[in-house]
Amino acid sequence: MPHDAPHTLLCVLGALCPRGTRSRGLRIPSREAERARSSIEPCAIDACDHLESAGSRPQPGAIPEQCVATRETTRARRVDGAECSRARKRRARCGLVAGPTRDGGYGQAGPIARGKRSLVSGSSRIALIDPLGDFGIGGYSHELAEGLVSNGVSVDLYCSASAMLPTIALPRRHRVFPVLGSPLVKQMGTLRHGMNGQPGAGRLALKPSSKPRRPGAGKLRATIKRLILPAELVLVLKLRGYDAVWTQWPIIFAHDTRFWELCRALSISTIHTVHNVLPHEGDSDAVVLQRHRSVYRHAAALVVHSEAAREELQRFAPEAAHKTVVSKLGIYTMYPPAARLREATRQQLEIPTDRTVAISYGLVRPYKGVENVLEALRRPGCENVVLIICGQEAGYPEASPPGSDPLWRMRALAHQLGVERQVRFVPGVLSLQETSDLMAASDVVAVPYRKSYGSGVLLLALTFEKYVIATPAGGTGEYLASYPFATVINGPDPDEIAGALRAADNAVRKPREVRPDVSQLSWSAITQRTLVGLESLIPKLHAR
Repeated sequence: MPHDAPHTLLCVLGALCPRGTRSRGLRIPSREAERARSSIEPCAIDACDHLESAGSRPQPGAIPEQCVATRETTRARRVDGAECSRARKRRARCGLVAGPTRDGGYGQAGPIARGKRSLVSGSSRIALIDPLGDFGIGGYSHELAEGLVSNGVSVDLYCSASAMLPTIALPRRHRVFPVLGSPLVKQMGTLRHGMNGQPGAGRLALKPSSKPRRPGAGKLRATIKRLILPAELVLVLKLRGYDAVWTQWPIIFAHDTRFWELCRALSISTIHTVHNVLPHEGDSDAVVLQRHRSVYRHAAALVVHSEAAREELQRFAPEAAHKTVVSKLGIYTMYPPAARLREATRQQLEIPTDRTVAISYGLVRPYKGVENVLEALRRPGCENVVLIICGQEAGYPEASPPGSDPLWRMRALAHQLGVERQVRFVPGVLSLQETSDLMAASDVVAVPYRKSYGSGVLLLALTFEKYVIATPAGGTGEYLASYPFATVINGPDPDEIAGALRAADNAVRKPREVRPDVSQLSWSAITQRTLVGLESLIPKLHAR
């Protein structure tokens, strides 16, 4: 790694240099040839090119006198022009600037991008940065990218090389570059072509080194990565000339905010999605709070998912209030239709067909109140309800035993409460198809969160038109205001949850007369409104 760092910077910085004799095989026109070219007026060059391409030679007086160039000057101009074209093509092949378009020209990227285009003009380019690679933020990034594309924006998504969603064959109109976490110079193929919509395409298989590492090499390696990787990515984004860079998490490389600082130093407009104003549990020490404030300060615009989240962000960072845009979460498009009948999934889980099925989906974390749902099953009137807990536990203070069941705490609690006969466990990370099948087999989605800034599980419930039991945390009521199949409780108290389960049990037994209207939560509509809000922020902040 250490010996790759100078090469990385030289490669990227060399691409920034418009002149020079040679940089790692990159030929650039000489200064003498540039001076010879500058002595000829552009209109005269065009006229000479036109006449010579027609097989004739310009005559004195036929065109401006400046067009009468010597054979040597003309040859030098042609040769150096070809060299410049080849150099640009080499830089495009390295993935540093935009490649040739269908009409033979080059896209607006890198040094030739002379001005910021309007975000709502239908010709802008945005880079999304998602370093996590999970289904939560990864799913949001995918849907956001597709929504932006539907509004005429060209989108490139940069994600972790270990991201799960890019390996799934989904219809994509945006480009995916799974390159985060490793030096870009080692991933030029992926950086150049992306994945082109094909799962796994363009990935780089890095061979592990067989050489033993010297003591302290790992720490040195981590330090160099922390210094080099942010600068490397920022320079590539600058060269590609995006109109905005849209980050999805306050940690991209290590635990600092150098990426946003570099973007601001290079006049790159950054948008940051505030999925969580503050961490849900733990990690709220002074260092974490300072990191969040720094990201909020350096970003040109901030996006939150509800008015409630905007208010909490304003309390935490009042200086960010003027640059905050509310952009709701949207209905998912990436989940396929259920592959199996509802009854088949229930039969596999040994659930009688006459039972009402509630589901708790995703990561089981302390703030989500899953323990309270288990407690509510003991209340009178909830005997007909079966709860499916699927996913895995995270965020608990005590560590899980090595090799343990991902849901071992919930199993133990269900046994302790005596409700294990009413609970089904589906541990681990589920595929999109498995999620669709489970949602089809369920009637109710329980999201009695103690704390939230916007829930993807809530939108999953709306996507599959399920009955929702939720608290008002994180602006949930803003999403359910016009949704007819929901009970919003005051808090995650087991008695209130039990009452909501009884209401849901009665409701799901009745035939629905109408389907809920969730058209305002389509990603096309959401991103259109978001772009309008961002358009009023980014030019002003960029010019400041």
